[in-house]
Amino acid sequence: MSQQDEYQGKPPPSVPGSSRAIVIGGGIAGLMTARVLGNHFKQVLVLERDNFPDGPNLRSGAPQGRHVHLLLLRGKQILEQLFPGLSRELIDNGARLIKMGEELGVLTYYGWRVQHAGKLSLLTFTQPLLEWCIRKRLTEIEAVEIIGGCRVNGLTADAKGVRVTGVRVRFGNTRQREHQLCGELVVDASGRFSRTPEWLSTLGYNSPEVSVVDPFLGYTSRFYEIPSNFSMPRSKWKALVLLGKPPDYTRGGVLLPVEGGRWHVTLVGTAKDYPPNDESGFIEFARTLRSRALYDAIKTARPLSGVAGYRSTKNRWRHYGSYQRWPRGFIVLGDALCSLNPVYAQGMSVAALEVMVLDKWLREYEWDQDNGAGVALHVQKELAKIIETPWLMATTDDARWPATEGAPTGLTTQMMHHYLDAVIALATRYPKVDDLFARVVHLLEPEYMLFHPRIALRAFARLLNPLSSVR
Repeated sequence: MSQQDEYQGKPPPSVPGSSRAIVIGGGIAGLMTARVLGNHFKQVLVLERDNFPDGPNLRSGAPQGRHVHLLLLRGKQILEQLFPGLSRELIDNGARLIKMGEELGVLTYYGWRVQHAGKLSLLTFTQPLLEWCIRKRLTEIEAVEIIGGCRVNGLTADAKGVRVTGVRVRFGNTRQREHQLCGELVVDASGRFSRTPEWLSTLGYNSPEVSVVDPFLGYTSRFYEIPSNFSMPRSKWKALVLLGKPPDYTRGGVLLPVEGGRWHVTLVGTAKDYPPNDESGFIEFARTLRSRALYDAIKTARPLSGVAGYRSTKNRWRHYGSYQRWPRGFIVLGDALCSLNPVYAQGMSVAALEVMVLDKWLREYEWDQDNGAGVALHVQKELAKIIETPWLMATTDDARWPATEGAPTGLTTQMMHHYLDAVIALATRYPKVDDLFARVVHLLEPEYMLFHPRIALRAFARLLNPLSSVR
């Protein structure tokens, strides 16, 4: 629960004889981390610089919450495992259940994906609603305390910097004196703008190697009231994803039904073709997409919000797993470790996978002063393995745009593009291919499943016969 009023600038009391874990960041990654740590520590403190809203409203320090968020199906599975009944709770609060095969319209690089009856369903909601539902669940866990209005200024460590012992914080007004909170484990889940490189430097550690791939993508979003008499053209679609088409057509858009009888609409522009932040420019940008379906939906709909923009979208991976010397009792995960281009909607689900790795290690090793804290570097190396596939998927696709900086190049990347193009083209015609491709994208199946013989044979046939590869 939010404790910023109760503590009034004073540190929370420790539980006598207990073990304490500290989580930096009260976003989705931090809240999932707290849920797992509640199984292993007697006290878990979640420290968030924002004051939390009372309901499912936007936090001031989370501007990305104004934009469309998609929870991949693997992430949904993990959240349901951590918080049983969460999906039902989201639906009860207005989230929509979309049948992916029948009700989600996707304009791929090679046309509309085939419409078919399938078994996969997608929940659509806003990020503030998800955060709020999870925070409520955490109030039921006695060990977990969520403290808003708390700014973490650095790490504390032993004299040699070998072991992280806690954090330095200020509560409420930043002019108040600094406090130290001790913890046997500190987890940085503070997001894209994590200060861990700076904090490690003060403890005598080198700055991490960083990989950056920047497609120069930006997006703008707003909410609309769903017209009572509206029916989606072409089919029974209730949600839309309109992709651009590399290398030249840089514009795309997403329309999702969310709680409150609203459409959440995000327009996307790559290669510095940023969507405008004004109302007339927003509508005009929507009109120029490869399909008029989204434009036709919103052109007469009633806006429920202003237009909000966001451009902090580059892929950035801080390679903490490559360290040979790493402080005990300290772990970095979520966007603080690796932030991916949000257009691929991988962030929350990758963080969920990382949290489950942390849980696995905590179950296998008793967390004590001599042994448990020492596994932190092993955890960082395991987290790096989780990141490899989503990173490859995101950056390889970003490499399709000539303006992208830092993207993988060479013959292997080109061959991968050609093969995936053939698979995507097949997905516009064959339900089984579409279903498998969706399962890979949603991290339910490993990427090598796209090379299953029943798909590979068709894909290579299209590559060898270009006249039949694209309809």
